[in-house]
Parts: sequence; structure tokens; C-alpha cells
Amino acid sequence: MADRADSFRSAGTLQTGGMDRCARSALPSAREDGWRHTRSTDGTTIAFQSNRSGNLDIWVVSVDGGEPVNVAQSPAADENPVWSPDGTRIAFASSRDGNREIYVMDADGSDQRRVTANDRADRHPDWSPDGSR
Repeated sequence: MADRADSFRSAGTLQTGGMDRCARSALPSAREDGWRHTRSTDGTTIAFQSNRSGNLDIWVVSVDGGEPVNVAQSPAADENPVWSPDGTRIAFASSRDGNREIYVMDADGSDQRRVTANDRADRHPDWSPDGSR
């Protein structure tokens, strides 16, 4: 994704500048089994992976605070969320079909679909600059 420098991770440490206390408290700690975070392109929402539901899932939370929402809701491991350049979709890796593949969903978790299918594990999604793929 073109705006990786704008993400909240820097040298393995979550950067929470510009977030209120409530939003920061909703994020998992670095010690939790899953702590990759990415900020939406408009800066209003954070997508993160967390095992707070018992397995690794993709969650979103407003930078203004509120309750995190599990948008992936799969019994399989879902990880490595990346926002589309227009901020309407999230790409992520999942093992829900038996092999780790790349999936895309709308930012609210709807319209989840697999976009890769091969015998190798796909783990790190990325977007073209125009978001078309």
C-alpha cells in the first residue's frame, strides 16, 4: 500500500498519536498474539489483528474511541489487514479455506471474497496505487 509510512507501526512499536485514550485502550498490546495495525487512508479508523475473540481476527475501531468491531468473524486465523487506497476495503490473509490466501472485504466486513488461489501460503496483501488490485 502506498501509505505504509502513515501506519501506526514504527520499529515494532504502536504509534498512537492523534488518538484519544479510549481508542488507544481498545487496541491490543504488543504482547498479545497479534498486534499489526493499519490506519485508514482518511485517518478515522484503525484496522488491527487481535486474538481477543479466541483466534486471530481483523477488528476495526475509530480513532475517536468506541468499541472495536470484529469484521472478519471467521473461526480461522485472519491477519495482516491493509486498507485499500480509497479506504473502502480491507485486504487480509486468512487460512479459512485450508491454505493461507488473500481475501478482500468491505470496511464493514461485508462482501468477503478470496482473491488468490494457489498451493503456497499468501501472507502479506498489498494494493496497487489505484486500488484496482
